[in-house]
Amino acid sequence: SRPRPPARGRPAALSGLSLLLGQLNGLWQAAVITVGTFYAMAAGAAEDGRDGSLDSSAMLIAEATVLAVSLDMAMITRTWTPLHVAGLFLSVASLYVVFAITDVAFCPDPQQSVSACGVAVSVSLGRGRSWLTLAVVLVLAVLPDVTLRWLLRSLRPTRAQQLEV
Repeated sequence: SRPRPPARGRPAALSGLSLLLGQLNGLWQAAVITVGTFYAMAAGAAEDGRDGSLDSSAMLIAEATVLAVSLDMAMITRTWTPLHVAGLFLSVASLYVVFAITDVAFCPDPQQSVSACGVAVSVSLGRGRSWLTLAVVLVLAVLPDVTLRWLLRSLRPTRAQQLEV
């Protein structure tokens, strides 16, 4: 009847099974984002020859990775404060700032003509295929995590979740 003191050692969140599931989730997200993006961009390159550049694909992979991690963080956040919202917004906004800076920072001397210099961001963000690819890849990347959280909440709710209902 007396409350038990917390167990010494590792917290329950860092159990072996929890770490294994986290690693498998990370591998799933990496595989879906990478393969899905390259497949969609290769299909676009075959159609019009403009979407398939390595710069655009790499930017889309980086964008999908940051957004997938942001979605995961949003799912595990229980209470939202202005600090949480600002941090999430700034992390996503800083991604686009870095894209804009690196898109023009790595251009060669102005005397050399490089047709692809400074256009990867506009090509990536201005094409419907990029946004559709991003949406599909993000849904597929976070789907197992959303499904697992829904099943755990439905089948084995915590005491706090039982009190919420």
